[in-house]
Amino acid sequence: MPVAVQRAMRAKVWSTAFSIVLLGCTHRGAAPNLEAPPARPARTIADDMAKTRRTSPPAAPPFSPTPLRAMWAITPPRLEGTFHVAAAPGSIYIAICRELDVLVERLDPRGALVWSAQIPGMCARFADGSSRPIAAATADGIVVALPAMVDGLVGARVLRLDSAGDIAWERRIRGEVRNLDVAATRGRIAICFDHPTSTSFEGRPLPTSDGDGIALELDDHGARVGTYAAPATRCTYDEESHLWMSGSGSAERVTGPRRHIVLWQANDSYEATAFETGWVVQQRDNLVFVDHDGARPWRIDWPAENSGCLVQPTPIAATAQRLLASVFFFCRPRGATMHFGDVTIQSEPGDAIVERVLVIDMDTVTMRTRAQFELEHPPKQMNRSMHYVPSSHGVLAYGHFQGSLGLGTNITSGPPGYRCVTTLPRDAQTRGSYSTDAPFCNDGYRLRTDYPSWPVVALFPVP
Repeated sequence: MPVAVQRAMRAKVWSTAFSIVLLGCTHRGAAPNLEAPPARPARTIADDMAKTRRTSPPAAPPFSPTPLRAMWAITPPRLEGTFHVAAAPGSIYIAICRELDVLVERLDPRGALVWSAQIPGMCARFADGSSRPIAAATADGIVVALPAMVDGLVGARVLRLDSAGDIAWERRIRGEVRNLDVAATRGRIAICFDHPTSTSFEGRPLPTSDGDGIALELDDHGARVGTYAAPATRCTYDEESHLWMSGSGSAERVTGPRRHIVLWQANDSYEATAFETGWVVQQRDNLVFVDHDGARPWRIDWPAENSGCLVQPTPIAATAQRLLASVFFFCRPRGATMHFGDVTIQSEPGDAIVERVLVIDMDTVTMRTRAQFELEHPPKQMNRSMHYVPSSHGVLAYGHFQGSLGLGTNITSGPPGYRCVTTLPRDAQTRGSYSTDAPFCNDGYRLRTDYPSWPVVALFPVP
């Protein structure tokens, strides 16, 4: 695809859905090897924070979020096992580790199935306990990395499927693999992981990393074009198709001119979400955007203790000028006030508990909210287990829920289980509780209904 067309496509996706598309731009020059020159000293946090814009929030606009319902949702029996979601313009991909095989599905923006591909072989469990596949969309298909048994050891299978669902190639990593991640850009695919013991790629030993993570860069045909080491395992490509590895408080550009950026001090409790444009670093009471030059153009603060209330933002997409985030508000005290940027939620005196999930589109130059949406009756696990993927037709959310899904649907996980719990004083109890097949209990007991955890993928029409 010509570079001009590709950039125009990325601009169109941004304008319609405020998404960060992981498809790259032009191909860069030859990649350096593991013996790259030392990184130049990073600027200190104090130097960068002095330049960070910390504009005080303007007067809060009236709180009137637009109700947000799911356009569609996929749950069992169609969705089973562990899974991962990726998006490209006009396509949504779901990679699923099922009991006996692996299923990859391509959906259109309406949630309709375009094709499904069955991959023989079971998913194993990585040494760190995870068994979820990892996927990244390419310009004409998807790359999937799976935990798998390789020559008697738990390693990984990496497969590239084309736009028709056919397997273009498969590569294997043998050895103890941890924290597996994949990323893709035009003409390049990166596989990042930890390997505390010796590992090999397609039968060829990989260099030891001395505690660092390893990134393998492949071309479209699956040939290895570079191997890099950095103290991180999260890999992303920037807008110029340079590969970055981030984690443990720092980020390294490992292709092109080597660069090291400090994201946070090692003794602080932070986490960073990587995007094509940089990172959103989250502490207990603020979000800070760090670009690929190490600059910090904006910071959003909120009170660490909102009168006993909790504010939990989850970045969905970010640039130096914009932030799209899901923000969970939870408050027990009556008559409390909660803040995030210029958004203020006031609980009414009669409210025992306030629990709301908003999707906020904020202009980080003016620190004003451009739009705010409220998820309609979200499940209670929405703030803890949901992941978000921006797409050209809205925002994808995926994770697990119990009981009613809400979100404008009538979906409920099932079948439910019933348990009768005693209501008698402790000294009068003969037994505390018992299970029952019917939703009825004997005298002296109250019914408790337990719903199983179900996986879900849903699309929200965030303009």
